[in-house]
Amino acid sequence: MIEAEHRLHRAAELIAKRERHDVRDADREAVMARAGERGLVPSREQADALAHVTGGRDLGIVVGHAGTGKSALLGVAREAWEAAGYEVRGVALSGIAAESLESGSGIASRTIASVEHGWDRAATCSGPAMSW
Repeated sequence: MIEAEHRLHRAAELIAKRERHDVRDADREAVMARAGERGLVPSREQADALAHVTGGRDLGIVVGHAGTGKSALLGVAREAWEAAGYEVRGVALSGIAAESLESGSGIASRTIASVEHGWDRAATCSGPAMSW
């Protein structure tokens, strides 16, 4: 388990250095305006977190207590990423967390283990690769 954690940490460090998923300010502002029309008025922290996760880096981390609006924020981020032409997918440690992420943000989500299993199967099969 410790080796798996080290492997994930090394991968996260490499991913965080890449910058290939930028969202234009105009797209971010448009989705924020639409969110406001739906009654979602983000706090300053949520607006900062949205700018952080849609700022271009391939990995952005948001940490917060339960009920602070992380899923709602990620729903707005999903809209911004989709407006920029990206396909958005979510992963979580547990099935319950993946379901919560999906229901709270509209981001299609699976467990990390499920995604890794699919990658392993795709690597050993001669058929088409998984779309996930």
